[in-house]
Amino acid sequence: MNTGIFNLNGKPADIPLKGVRIHGNICGLHGELSVEQLYINDGKKSLEVVYIFPMPDKAVISQFSARVGDRTITGEIREKGEAFKIYDEALRKGDSAFLLEQFRPNIFQVSLGRILPGEEVRIKIAYLGTISYQDGEFRISIPTLVAPRYIPGSRIKEKKGMGWSNPTDRVPDADFITPPVDPGAAYRVELELNLQPLLPVDEYSSPSHQLKVTAREDGSARITLAEGKAPLDRDIVILGRCREESTTAGLSWKDPETGEGYFYLHLLPHLGARFVREALNFIFLIDISGSMHGAKLQQAKNALQLCLRNMEKGDRFNIAAFESGCYYFSPEGSLPFNQASLDRASSWINKLDSMGGTEIMEPVDFALKSSGEDGTVILLFTDGQVGNEKEIIDRVRRRIRNNRLFAFGIDTAVNSYFINQLAEAGRGLPEFIYPGERIEDKVIRQFYRINSPVSSDVTVKWSAMQDVELYPQEITAIFDREPLILVGKYSGELTGSLSLSGMLKEEDYRVEMDLTRLRTDSSFSFLKKIWAKMKIDHLEKSLEGINPRRRENLVEELVKISREYGVGSAHTSFVAVQERENKVTGIPETVVVPVAPAAGWEMLSFYLDVSTEPTVFSSPSRGSLKYSQKIMLDDTATLFTDRDTAAWSAGSDLQEAVRFIAMQQQADGSFPAEAEAVDKEASIFENTALAALAMLLAAEDTKIYRRQIEKSVTFLLDERQHDQLEEYHYLIAALACRLYLEKMKHDKRAAQLAGSKIQAMRDKAGTFSAALLKPEFSVEELVEELYKLLGDRESTLSGVAAKSGVKKLAAAIFREMLQPGR
Repeated sequence: MNTGIFNLNGKPADIPLKGVRIHGNICGLHGELSVEQLYINDGKKSLEVVYIFPMPDKAVISQFSARVGDRTITGEIREKGEAFKIYDEALRKGDSAFLLEQFRPNIFQVSLGRILPGEEVRIKIAYLGTISYQDGEFRISIPTLVAPRYIPGSRIKEKKGMGWSNPTDRVPDADFITPPVDPGAAYRVELELNLQPLLPVDEYSSPSHQLKVTAREDGSARITLAEGKAPLDRDIVILGRCREESTTAGLSWKDPETGEGYFYLHLLPHLGARFVREALNFIFLIDISGSMHGAKLQQAKNALQLCLRNMEKGDRFNIAAFESGCYYFSPEGSLPFNQASLDRASSWINKLDSMGGTEIMEPVDFALKSSGEDGTVILLFTDGQVGNEKEIIDRVRRRIRNNRLFAFGIDTAVNSYFINQLAEAGRGLPEFIYPGERIEDKVIRQFYRINSPVSSDVTVKWSAMQDVELYPQEITAIFDREPLILVGKYSGELTGSLSLSGMLKEEDYRVEMDLTRLRTDSSFSFLKKIWAKMKIDHLEKSLEGINPRRRENLVEELVKISREYGVGSAHTSFVAVQERENKVTGIPETVVVPVAPAAGWEMLSFYLDVSTEPTVFSSPSRGSLKYSQKIMLDDTATLFTDRDTAAWSAGSDLQEAVRFIAMQQQADGSFPAEAEAVDKEASIFENTALAALAMLLAAEDTKIYRRQIEKSVTFLLDERQHDQLEEYHYLIAALACRLYLEKMKHDKRAAQLAGSKIQAMRDKAGTFSAALLKPEFSVEELVEELYKLLGDRESTLSGVAAKSGVKKLAAAIFREMLQPGR
C-alpha cells in the first residue's frame, strides 16, 4: 500500500485538500446536509486532484458544485460514461472540470481537473439523509474516510482507478475503492448541525468525539465539535436520548408544478403478541482479521459471550472464527446448548486473537450450508471492510431460505452499506457499534428481535386511493418495535387510509394509518428526491436478476429518473465545466489525496511500513501462505492466546454492573455460587434470585433482559431446586418472580400457573413473607429491605473486587440505588 502523497510519477507532492466542513439542518428524522471540501494548489504546476471519500450509504445526493474564485459552477447529472467524456474533453481543451462519481453506495470519487498554481477551489456536495431512530434514541452517523479493505481474488487487468489495489476477478473495481493511506494527512473536519427534534431530547452524546451542544429555548440545539476541528480518521456519531417514544410519523408534499404528490410514513409497530419460540440453531461468525485488532475484537468477543447466554434449552449452536482462513468451534456440526458446551465455548472465545485478511465468504457458506429450510439464526460480527460486498450479499440473498442473518458492524469507520445490505438480504436487521459503546444493549436488542414475533406475508391496501407507486414494493416482514419506512408517489388528493396486514402466529395482524392526518408543509419538497432515490435503488437491485437483453433499457430508465429528479446514482455522475477565456496548454499533473489511518486500527502500523504496493491484503504473521485447515482449540497455537475470562472492573457505573451480572448467567438460567459457599446449591439459588432482582430493579430498560430474566424465573420456579432452603431463599425468589410477572406481559394461563408456584414459595417464606412481599411497597422500599436482608454494608461499585461473586455485586447495586439523587 502506498504511503505519503505522490504524483503518478512517484514524486512527493503537497496535499491540496486543506479542510472539510460539514453543515446541516435536521428536523425530526430528516436532514439536509452539505459537505464542503477546500482545495488549494500550493505548487508551481497545474493539477488534477483525485479524492476518494465516503458518504452515508443511504444518502440522497442532490447537488454538486465547484466555486473557483467568485464563480460557482453547478454540476449537471449525466450518464456515467458521458460525464467522464465531458470532463476529459474539457481538460484537453484547456478548460477546468469537476466530476463526482459513485463507485459504491457509500464510496465516491471527486476529480478536480486543472487547478492552476495558487488557485483555490471549494467543492460542495449536498445530500438528504434519514436519521436512524430506535428505542427512544436517534443516531446520526457521518463517515469521514474510506478505510482499507480486504481485496480477494486474482488480478485481471491493469488499473484505471487511483486506488492502491489492482482490479481482481472478485473485486473488478478494486482500483476505485482503495485510497492510499498517509499518517501525514493533516486536513481536518469542522462540523455544525442545527437540530430541531420532534420529541424532547434529554441528552446528546457521542462515542466518537467530544461535542459542544448549545441548547435553545424552543428545544432545538446547535452541535459542533468541542475541539473545533478533528482529523478525518473516524465516523462522527451523535446520539440523542428522547424523553418519549414515537410510534408513527407522516409527511406529505404536492409538487405545485406537476400536481404529483409524495408522502413519507415512519411506522413503529407494536405487535404485542405473546411469543414462545421454538428451539433454534445458532451459528455465530466472528471476524478475527487484522483490521479487528484491539478494542474491536474484544467488543466482538464480549458480544458473542452475551449471545451464548441468551440461548435457551433445546437450542443448538456453532461458532466460526475467520480471517484469511476459517476456524470452527465444532467441525462436526452444531452442539446442544448446555453448561458443558457453554463453558467450552466461553474458553474458546476468550482465547481468540486477530491476524490475517477478511475472507468472509467461506464462513458465510459454512453457515448457509449448515442451515436447513428454516430454524437457523446466523449472527455475524465484523467491521465489514471487504471489497467483495456484492458477491457475499448475493450469496446470502439466494441461499438464506427461511432462515435469518443478523449483522453487527463494529468499527470507527464501519462499512455501513455492507452491514445494512447483508442484514436485509438475510431477512434480519443490523446493529452498529462504535468502539467504546456499550455493546451489551446491541446484543440484547438483536436477541429481543430474534425472540419477538414477526408478521409475515405482508400486504398493503388503500381504502380510497388507486394510483400509488410505493417503495419498498415488497415488505417481507414487520418486526416488533422496528421502524418501517414507506415512501409513495400519488396522483390526485391524499385521502382515506393505508393498512398493512400480515400473519402473526397463525393470526391476522393489521395496522392502519389515516393518510389525511399527515403533516403537510411547503418545506417538505425533499420528499420528491427521497422517493426518487428509493425507486432508483429498487431498479438497481432489479438489474441483478434481469434478462441481459432487457438490461440496457432498464439502465436507460435509471439514468432518466436520476436526471429528471436531480438525484445521483451508480449509473450517473455529476459533472461541471469551467470554460476558461485563456485556455491552458499541457496536461495537468494528477495527484491523489490520501486518507488518514482509521482510528483504532493498530494493524495499519504493519501496512504503513511496506514500500511496495500489494494487490491484496496479506497476513503479517502468515505472509502469502494459504491456510484452509479446519482446526479445534487445542490445534491452534498461533490463532489463540491465553486470556482470563472477563472480570468486574471496579468503579464501573450502575448499568455496567447490571450488564456484568447478566454476563454471568449459566445455560439453565441460574447464576454461579459464591466461591466460598459451603452449600453450593443454596448459593446458586440465592444468586439466581438476586441477579434477577438486580436486572428487574436496576436496569434502565428491563425488557432487553427479558429472556434472561425468564430463564432465571423458570429455574427458580422449578420445584426440584427447593430442597434444603431457608425462608430467606424462598422470600427473595418469590419477590423476583412476582416482580417479573408485574413488569412483563403474559397470557392469562401462564400467569396463573406461575402465580400458584409463587404463592407456594411465599408460604415457605414464613415471617419474611409479610415483611417484604407487600404489593404497596415502592421500588425504593423494596431495594432498602433487600439491602438490609443481605447484611452487606461495605460493598460498593468502586470497591467490589474483580473476582467477587454475584451476591457482593448485587449488594453494591442495591446500595448504589439508595444513593441520593437516584
